[in-house]
Amino acid sequence: MLTKRLTFFAVFLIVMISTSLGICATAVDDALIDMGDFRGQTCYGLLLDPGGLKQGLDADQTSTFTVFEGVNLKNSGEVTKAAQDLVSQLKTKYDHRDYHDLVSIFKDQEDGLQTFLISLASQKLSPSTIREKLVAALKAQGDLADENKLNLDAAIIEPLLLALSGRGVVIKVNSNIYIMAESYKPGNVKSGRTYVKVTGIQEWLDPSDTYFLNEAGTVIKSLKGTADYENLNRAALDMIVKSDPAEMSKLSLPAQALVANLYGIFTAEIRRAEMDGFQSHLWMNDLTEAFLDSVIPVETGMTWDAQKGGLMKGSPENFFGVGTGGSGIGGRMREGRHQFQRLITSAMEQLDPTAVKEVRKYVQGPDLMNGLMTYISKYKSGDKKVVPDADGLISAYVDFMQSVRANASDVIKYIQKNPNGGGTSSEGSKGKGGGSRPKKSK
Repeated sequence: MLTKRLTFFAVFLIVMISTSLGICATAVDDALIDMGDFRGQTCYGLLLDPGGLKQGLDADQTSTFTVFEGVNLKNSGEVTKAAQDLVSQLKTKYDHRDYHDLVSIFKDQEDGLQTFLISLASQKLSPSTIREKLVAALKAQGDLADENKLNLDAAIIEPLLLALSGRGVVIKVNSNIYIMAESYKPGNVKSGRTYVKVTGIQEWLDPSDTYFLNEAGTVIKSLKGTADYENLNRAALDMIVKSDPAEMSKLSLPAQALVANLYGIFTAEIRRAEMDGFQSHLWMNDLTEAFLDSVIPVETGMTWDAQKGGLMKGSPENFFGVGTGGSGIGGRMREGRHQFQRLITSAMEQLDPTAVKEVRKYVQGPDLMNGLMTYISKYKSGDKKVVPDADGLISAYVDFMQSVRANASDVIKYIQKNPNGGGTSSEGSKGKGGGSRPKKSK
């Protein structure tokens, strides 16, 4: 199966990247995983099963390539042309936001990047060795915008170079949507980047949590009818619960990009959580829960203050903590969001007990958002990689979220009257993982 995917992606790679890069792979090209091969399984199955994401990323660690292999290094004009071609490929392939992060490393922007790439000529690199060599090369570069950010700068450059060399693993969602994982080092939860491409709206982009939450607010706000929001949630849950992208065709391009970015981040965080046996770093749950919660601030302009423990004016971005009082999407922000979710659940028990009753056929506990993610996580691999009655579960949650949206103002009124209600703990909320995800400059 993996051989078939490798052969398929050799063709895909030729379409996506020209042969004049100046970087030549000496091992394998990016392995392609077709989501269709895992249909019916949870997102965890796509990661953990043979031929899945983990196997491909682990095998990728030992593959090597030589920078500007085949280029006459004694001919400065040929080397410069190869570096210019590579810069052009980076600019064309990646979303302008990620490309901006890349060139902003250097005072001279694109010229500085070109000079840096020339300094790497003839070096043999692999996913397991590239970081230290990039840091050393950056130290020797004289035009860095901030010499105190060597490791962060190397973390930005690393996956982009590896992808253009043929490293990494690509998930084909459908003919228009691809997800590319790079640089995940076993045991290092802060390693790795995942890029998402949606034809017609988004080149390869590594979406940050804050980017995604802002995007969620914009997309949900733009949805006019009830069917649009129903289709959005069904498409997202179909992807996560049963690796099925069929509903994506019903979405607008911005909504497709939102769901694709959620799925890309979800796969990235599953890979990180798997490194310690899913005991901590459960950031995939955090962001999916925040996605579901986002309808409340979109509809009402009110969200939860995780620092003070009460309602405040805000947007979905407020589910991410920054500064000395923040802790990213986990930690203190998780605790506050779970309190908010317990209150939402309590409110909905009063406002629409029928919708809650349907959900409770599958998920118990005082927090139905976190309860969903905990329930899905039970179906990881082996005999337990398919959620029983997945369609029933998804439909129950889609209907529940439709009701949350319709009753959003009354949910806020309930919380204002019952700020301490909603129980004291949430099923599955004991995961440690309060630390921060890999830093991004966006």
